Amino acid sequence: MPIYDLTAPITPDAPVFPGDPSFQLEELHSVEHEERYSLCRLHMSNHMGTHIDFPAHVIRGGKTSTHYPLDMLIGPGVIIEWEAGAAGKVNQEFVQQQKTIIAHNRFVFFKAPSHSVSQTFIDKMAAEELVRQGVKIVGVDSLSIDSIDAEDLPAHHTLLSNDVLIVEGLNLKDVFPGEGEVTIAPLNIPDMDGLPVRVIMKR
Repeated sequence: MPIYDLTAPITPDAPVFPGDPSFQLEELHSVEHEERYSLCRLHMSNHMGTHIDFPAHVIRGGKTSTHYPLDMLIGPGVIIEWEAGAAGKVNQEFVQQQKTIIAHNRFVFFKAPSHSVSQTFIDKMAAEELVRQGVKIVGVDSLSIDSIDAEDLPAHHTLLSNDVLIVEGLNLKDVFPGEGEVTIAPLNIPDMDGLPVRVIMKR
């Protein structure tokens, strides 16, 4: 069964949400410098690269990484390419059109068309529709599930307040749309509002 890595590499040049710190790697020791071992310090935010948002990210007193064991982050998923004419926005009508395929999948990832330069984001009504359809995790191949200029973060609030987790920064450009078994593996750090993840799909 082929395995697809849906995780973006974390490098100093990796894009970050405006205002967030970029990734930095500080060399502390190196065998290349005649030392006994190599060791680095990593500087990064907990929402760096491909990462998962838990409710505490936008909800005071919301659930954190502690509340989601790994078995809740493994299950059937689907990659859906949104329509070229949608200008980056996944809307309610488009989600309703995908109802049959979404019904069989706990996790739904939205992929931008290969020729699109728009940021993929989900509007509030589309988020509400995904909640109604029983999705457990929604992912996008952009830095945020909301529009970059959406200060009130409507999709974040709609999904996370209904215990639907969010994965942002997916690397989907070389993966065809379709279904598979998804594993989302965050770092094992308790009480976090978000964490970097490795996302794998088997088909």
